[in-house]
Amino acid sequence: MFYATSPLFQPWQPLTHMFMHGGFMHIAFNMYALYLFGSILERVWGWRRFLFFYMSAGFGAALIHQIATGVEAYMLFDSVYPAQDWREMFIPVVGASGAVMGVVVAFGLLFPNTRLQLLFPPIPIAAKYLVLLVIAFDAYFVIKGIDDGIAHWAHLGGAATGFLIVKMWSLNRDAFY
Repeated sequence: MFYATSPLFQPWQPLTHMFMHGGFMHIAFNMYALYLFGSILERVWGWRRFLFFYMSAGFGAALIHQIATGVEAYMLFDSVYPAQDWREMFIPVVGASGAVMGVVVAFGLLFPNTRLQLLFPPIPIAAKYLVLLVIAFDAYFVIKGIDDGIAHWAHLGGAATGFLIVKMWSLNRDAFY
């Protein structure tokens, strides 16, 4: 997905970006996390509600990423390169990580005390602490301004969207959306 004012941007990219990935490991980790957490949520919610949730978390991730990186780029390039068109300098964002973060947050909210076994390091951790750890990791990279090629704003956007949807659904358990 390109930045919204880029000539390469297409209106469907905020929804389709999550179906493309930057390499095998990128898709492998996303699909592993989606399988672990998403399969449980899909059984609880049903496929329609889960699909709505997943697509909404991905769209929320794209929206937050667009807004946050747009503000960052404007602040940086307006002061460093005032004559340069900063909107066209963005590298496209791909991957389901934002939507998957929404799924992980939803799992942590619905099953907070479920014990999960981490791969690295191999220790058990409650789902609620795993969610906090992953969000803290992304927030640290955003606050420090570390550019590691990962869309941390998209992760945080997906997490925030997932949090809001689960909280809204918990207020009205009879509503489909």
